[in-house]
Amino acid sequence: MSEQVATQTRVLLRSMLERAQPGEAAALQALDELFDEPARIAIAGMVKAGKSTLLNALVGERVAPTDAGECTRIPTWYRKGQHYEVRAVDHQGGEGGSLRFVRGDELVVDLGERDPAAVDHLVVACPSTRLGHQTLIDLPGHSSLSVDVSERARSFLVADDGTPVDGVLYLLRHRHPADLEFLDAFHGAGGGRGAMGAIGVLSRADEVFGGGLGAMDDATRAADSLRDDPRIRGLCQDVVPVAGLLAESAAGLRDDEVVALRHIAGAPDGGAEALCSVDAFRVGGPGGPDADERQRLLERLGLFGVRVAVEIFQRDPDRSADALSSDLLAMSGIGQLRSRLDSVVYQRLVDLRARTVLERLATSETLRGDPAAVAEWERIEVNAHGLRELAAAATLRRASLPGLTGEAEADLERLLGVFGVSVSARLGGSADTDPEVLRRRALDQHQRWTSLREGPLTAPITQQLAAVGVRTCEALLTTELAAP
Repeated sequence: MSEQVATQTRVLLRSMLERAQPGEAAALQALDELFDEPARIAIAGMVKAGKSTLLNALVGERVAPTDAGECTRIPTWYRKGQHYEVRAVDHQGGEGGSLRFVRGDELVVDLGERDPAAVDHLVVACPSTRLGHQTLIDLPGHSSLSVDVSERARSFLVADDGTPVDGVLYLLRHRHPADLEFLDAFHGAGGGRGAMGAIGVLSRADEVFGGGLGAMDDATRAADSLRDDPRIRGLCQDVVPVAGLLAESAAGLRDDEVVALRHIAGAPDGGAEALCSVDAFRVGGPGGPDADERQRLLERLGLFGVRVAVEIFQRDPDRSADALSSDLLAMSGIGQLRSRLDSVVYQRLVDLRARTVLERLATSETLRGDPAAVAEWERIEVNAHGLRELAAAATLRRASLPGLTGEAEADLERLLGVFGVSVSARLGGSADTDPEVLRRRALDQHQRWTSLREGPLTAPITQQLAAVGVRTCEALLTTELAAP
């Protein structure tokens, strides 16, 4: 059904392109091309929140600069390419030639004589397999001392003619008023941006809780608390703790680093005294990695990563480098974040794209000037159940709904595809759950939401959401779960 809506939307869009009003052709063409692009994920947050480090972790290598150079003040798009290349795009959409860059521990870009204010965004091509299905957009940090830099991040997502993106990773450190203000503006924006899924990321999670071996457990509890906070709940679909530095470096762990970590783990006291603090680790003890090597380990893994790796080698001295890398990645939380991105964005990408395009077309002069096109737009909008699910899921998080318990809200969120759009994900099963069991669950859910929809004492807003749940059950029962 989602694919059908996307096809109908694109047919309407292309018919409008043939008779586009002056000045609208380029914008309509960009919307048409959007259907063929990988998912666009923007990464936003306050200055020094760890955006570039998280981006590097998602790509699996250091491609984003993490210092405070000029390039971190410019929105930067990271796309799949055959080879490394960096281009600057001006505010009129024109691309200059390739920029000079150096690839060392990270990508260093030379803007040459270009004024950063004259550059709308940079495009970095990178031959990473992880960029095959996504374009990651690193935004300047807001709440910068530079008002212009802060405004760039805000206007990118909030402006009426801002760039369409499919999802946002918003980096949080705690409940900062500036974070809430930014997210609230994002959700109040016009167009498709206000309805998209934002995932909160409790960034640098290991540092927030001191880098002890239990830091990520503490961070998980803190993320749960943020997720349940009414102010955050209405603005983010989830909050996931991630140790970005650990995730960034674990994917490219070097042999010399593994040797150094194994040596520390084999020290007489297990390196316990040296691991008490950053300063103690820098000094270290006699023998083993010298001060420079220890400093590099801290810069690459952080004290939390070093402690975890040493603990792993103490339990299993023969652990391979590949196995250690997998252990550290699992501990970092990056896998959980990728899983939530999959359910929030990638599995719903067709619906998200159709919604963005339909909402942009609603303000088009070309559409308004053609009654037949307006009628087709309304027909698509009314029949697009996937869009109703997106809107209902957003309402569930933003509003207090009379007549629904917390458990019922969670069940309805699951049914609407918030945690995955497969039949089993919607009905609380697993990949190997018997289809007949799923069918009985769907029938039970259908009866449950029908009763609520038709209940004389049910509040109107709850009736509307229950009606969406009923329609989802009917779609499941007449397609994937149809009786033989």
